[in-house]
Amino acid sequence: MPKLDRSTNKPPSLRELNIRECNEVVPKILTDLTLLTTLRIGRISRFTSLPNVLIQSLESLEILEIQDCHEMISLWQERASVERLASLRRLEIHNCSQLVSLENEESLPCSLEVVNLVNGGALEKLPNGLHMLTCLRSLSIRRCARLISVAETCLPSSLKHLQLINCDTLMSLPLGVTVLMHANKSNQCLLEELEIQSCPSLKSFPKGKLPSTLKSLAIRDCRNLLSLPEGIMCIDNDVNPMPLLEELTVSGCSSLTTFPAGVFPSRLKTFHVWDFNQLESLSRWMFRSNMLLECISIWNCPILKILELEYHASLMHLSELEISCCPSLKSLGSSFSIPNLKSLKIEDCLTLKSLPNQMHNLKSLESLIILDCPSLTSFPDGGLPHNLTKLEIWNCENLKQPMSDWGMHRLTSLQCFHLVGTSPPEMSSFPDEGGLLLPTSLNFLFLERVQNLESLSRGIQELTSLVQLWIINCPNVWSLPKEGLPPTLGQLYIGNCPLLKRRCSKEKGEYWPIIAHIPHMVID
Repeated sequence: MPKLDRSTNKPPSLRELNIRECNEVVPKILTDLTLLTTLRIGRISRFTSLPNVLIQSLESLEILEIQDCHEMISLWQERASVERLASLRRLEIHNCSQLVSLENEESLPCSLEVVNLVNGGALEKLPNGLHMLTCLRSLSIRRCARLISVAETCLPSSLKHLQLINCDTLMSLPLGVTVLMHANKSNQCLLEELEIQSCPSLKSFPKGKLPSTLKSLAIRDCRNLLSLPEGIMCIDNDVNPMPLLEELTVSGCSSLTTFPAGVFPSRLKTFHVWDFNQLESLSRWMFRSNMLLECISIWNCPILKILELEYHASLMHLSELEISCCPSLKSLGSSFSIPNLKSLKIEDCLTLKSLPNQMHNLKSLESLIILDCPSLTSFPDGGLPHNLTKLEIWNCENLKQPMSDWGMHRLTSLQCFHLVGTSPPEMSSFPDEGGLLLPTSLNFLFLERVQNLESLSRGIQELTSLVQLWIINCPNVWSLPKEGLPPTLGQLYIGNCPLLKRRCSKEKGEYWPIIAHIPHMVID
C-alpha cells in the first residue's frame, strides 16, 4: 500500500488500528479516533513523528507501538499535545534508528505503566523527568548502543521491573537504583526485578544499597564492572539489607574477582554464577543463612578450586545442583549430605578425581549426570544413591572401576541409564550372565562409544521393564543373545555398529528372526 486513501471513511467506533508499509500517514483520515485503544505503526517512510492532528483524537489510546520507522526523530511534534494521551499505558518503540532523544520532562504521559525501547540506534538519553511517571511499573531498554545514561534523577517509586540489555556505551545507572543510608524513604524506588546485561562500559553501581524490595537481580556480561552493589551480602550481626531477594545471577563479569565478604540474603532460592573468571572459592559459610535455597548453578569458573557444600542446615531445601566447566575443581568436599537434593549434574571438570564419600546418603537424589570428567577413576566406596531414576555417565574415559562395584543392582528405581564414551573393565559381555548387574526397573538403556563392548549377554533378558535399547558407535559389538531381547522392548536403535548391522539386516541377517517383532527399529 503506497499511501492511505484520503477518501477513506472516518471510523468513529474503531478500537484497534494497524498501519504498516505505507509511504506516509495521512492525518486527514485519522481525525475521529476517540474510541481507539490500540495503535500500531510499522515501516512507514517519511514518518518523523506522530502528527498533532492525530494525537488530538487519541484520548482513549492505551497501547502505542511504533516499529521500523527509520526516519522518526521524535515521538511528537509538540509537548503540549501529549496531554491528550492521558489514557496511554503502554509505549513500545522498536527499530527506529533515528530517534535521538526523549529528554524533555513533559515528553512522556504520566499515565504510562510500561515502556519498552528496543534498538534505538541514535538514542543517547532518556528524560530526566522519569520520576514524574508515577504509574510506571516496567522499563525495558535493549540494544540502544549510544545510550550513555538512563536518568540523572530518581526513578519513580512505582517502578517494579528495570531491564537494561546491550547498551554498549551506558556508563552509569540511575541514582534511584540504589538507596543511600539516610535517604528519604517516601520517594524511594520499590524495584523488585533488576536485569543488567551486556553493558561493557558500566564500571560500578551508584553509592548506596539496592532497594530492600528487590526479589530478582541478574548481572550478565558486564566485563568492566569492578564490584557488585553494596548490600548484596549480609555482614554478621547486620540487618539483612535485601530481605526479599530470591534470585541472584552473576555471569560474564570478567573484571570481578570475588563476592564481597559476608553471607547471601536469607530468602535466596536460586543462585547462578557463570563465567566468573577470577572466582577461586565458594565457602559453605556464605550460604549459612539461606534456609530456602533450592538451586545452585556454577558454570565456567576456570580457577575455582574450592567448593564447600558439606551439610549445613541452610542447605536443607537445596534440590538442584549443577557444576559445569570448572577445570581446576578437584573435590566437592569430604562430606556431601544434602538431604533433599534431587538433581546433580557435574560437567567438564577436568581435574575432578573423586565424588564425595557420603554420596550414597543422598536419599532424595533422582538424577545424576556426569559428563567429561576424565580424571574421575571410581565411585565412592558407599556406591551410588539408591533412589536414582536417571544415571548418565559421559566421556569419563579413566573410570576403570568395574561396573560390578558400582552397586547398580541396588538402584531399584533406576529407569534410564546412559553410558557414553566410557569403557569400564569387564564390559566385553554386557550385562552379566546372571542379570544381576542392572536393576530390573530399567526401561531405557543407551550405550555409545563403549569400545570394549563385544556382545550383549542373555542377562539382558532379566531387564523385564526394558522398552528402549540404543547401541551407537560400538565398532566391536557383534553378538546378541540367542534367546533374544526382552519381550517388553518397543524400540531398538543400532547405529554405526558394522559387525552387528550385518547380522541384523532385514530378512537376511541371522538375528533378524529374534528382532523382527520389535515395533520400532532402526539398523543404520
